[in-house]
Amino acid sequence: MRSISDEEWWDILRTLYWDRWQADHIVNQSIAELLVDWVWASGWPGVRIPQRLLGVRVDGRVGPETLRAVNTYTPQRELFDRIMRAREEFIDEVCRRRPRSMKYRRGWLRRLHSITFEEQAQ
Repeated sequence: MRSISDEEWWDILRTLYWDRWQADHIVNQSIAELLVDWVWASGWPGVRIPQRLLGVRVDGRVGPETLRAVNTYTPQRELFDRIMRAREEFIDEVCRRRPRSMKYRRGWLRRLHSITFEEQAQ
């Protein structure tokens, strides 16, 4: 296995995860990080579950409707908290369905809770 440079890792992260959520178009950096982390850790549920939470078409694709729902949700802190709770529930469901995953639960939650909310200047 060859070493990958930091630049190559960032390219992979951006292409496969950040761009999947079109995170450059999300106005609140905290929410962008939370959503991108979900896709990174869990794949498509990291798009579909937030779409369901936002009340938009659940198609696993982030388009104008999904971005508009994320960016116009007020207050943004409430959206962040709702996504955080949904992600915690998702992790717990993974552990219920696959008990051997319980050994990872603490680390998953620790990483999740390392993402904190910050208001964005308007």
